[in-house]
Amino acid sequence: MDPLHIVDLAFRYASSRGVDEVEVYAVWGESTKITMSRRGIESVVSGMSMAIGLRLIKDKRVSIVGGHVSTEDGVRKIVEIALNNLRACPRDDNWVSLAKELGYTPVADVNDPALREQHEEHALNLASSLAELPNSVDDRAYLSSASITCGVGGKAILNSYGSKILSFERTGINMSFEVKIRTDRGEGSIYEHFAAPTLRELDLDKLVTRAVNWAKLCAGGRPVETGRYDVVLAPKVFGSITRILLVPAISALNVQRGRSPLKNMVGQRVLSDKLTVVDDGAAPGLENTEPFDDEGVATRRKIVFERGVLATYLYDSYTAYIEGKEPTGNAVRPGVSSPPSPSSTNLLVVPGTGSLEDLVKEVRRGVLVLNVIGEWLSNYVNGMLNFTISAGVLIENGELTKPISGSVVTGNIYELLSKHLEKLGGDVENVMGVYAPSILLRSVSIAGR
Repeated sequence: MDPLHIVDLAFRYASSRGVDEVEVYAVWGESTKITMSRRGIESVVSGMSMAIGLRLIKDKRVSIVGGHVSTEDGVRKIVEIALNNLRACPRDDNWVSLAKELGYTPVADVNDPALREQHEEHALNLASSLAELPNSVDDRAYLSSASITCGVGGKAILNSYGSKILSFERTGINMSFEVKIRTDRGEGSIYEHFAAPTLRELDLDKLVTRAVNWAKLCAGGRPVETGRYDVVLAPKVFGSITRILLVPAISALNVQRGRSPLKNMVGQRVLSDKLTVVDDGAAPGLENTEPFDDEGVATRRKIVFERGVLATYLYDSYTAYIEGKEPTGNAVRPGVSSPPSPSSTNLLVVPGTGSLEDLVKEVRRGVLVLNVIGEWLSNYVNGMLNFTISAGVLIENGELTKPISGSVVTGNIYELLSKHLEKLGGDVENVMGVYAPSILLRSVSIAGR
């Protein structure tokens, strides 16, 4: 079925049933997903999907229902379920209205004809290359696991305040893999990730070669002695930490619910003046670039931290209207049956200069961190960082010496990014929509042996 016809049908049918407000949100896609292990390709799944989400409001009661659809009867059934659920929904006295500032920002570099027309072929070609490349770089290296998804997808939205359906399509590639190597010192492994709307930025040979070399460098790692060390974080490690600790803290929903340490901090310096962070859902060619958010509000560029000063929180319509503000184009839905909430789109940490290697040269005694695990255990409510180094190297007098693994890094993210931040590199990489450079932190607590 045509997605726009589904949106129109659901909207008209729900609007005729005596509710105050209606919102219909649809997503669809056609993709190929390949999973791999050391043995080779484990599965290839290609197909199409279409789903809609409804928000119906009556007397400040909000019913949210979503599901996959393939027929007009299926659309009507979802509407009926949403209507029936209204009776059981509690009143939300904070409710003002659905988003009224609907709009569309033109975006560029988000459609790749090759991915649109031949996503299965490209996924299979990438899988074939991934299976062979590690061993061609070093005959002791091999691909441990991988997941590759290529395809095209779109979304559309219409609510009671819109004059027409907003719709948009884009292509995308999402790939993750782990490379392992066996050496005389022991085994080493590196996890890598790449995501973008087009294939333009993907250099698979370079990515795999780096992963193999890093895995070799970190093979047989052991914990360092407990103490304080200068720490150099690879871009994706810093990006992952930023996504887990800072992104939830700048969500207006968490601020309003008292779950952010940044409450009442707008206009105050909370990070180093070396740090400027921008959220830009309309930036050309990035992972989460789209012309409007998941409520239909136009995406735009906004400075979140300017030279360390908190400039704004991120708002969807619900949180914005509570404060008498306009939404910032940051409504994000985890799924069609979930309500939107404010989060980052493309979060960009403005880089410094130099490379990861340049930062290493500035360290007398420290640790280079290339891969981590457990960072998701960090607590954004109080800003406490906690992760285990899974792949790292001891730095002595600017040189990489012994491999490190199993040591735990802890600290308060706001203290680390204000008092301990020495320098930002110029090498920006993406991890789940956070674009961050490498970073040098002085005197960080590490628990080892």
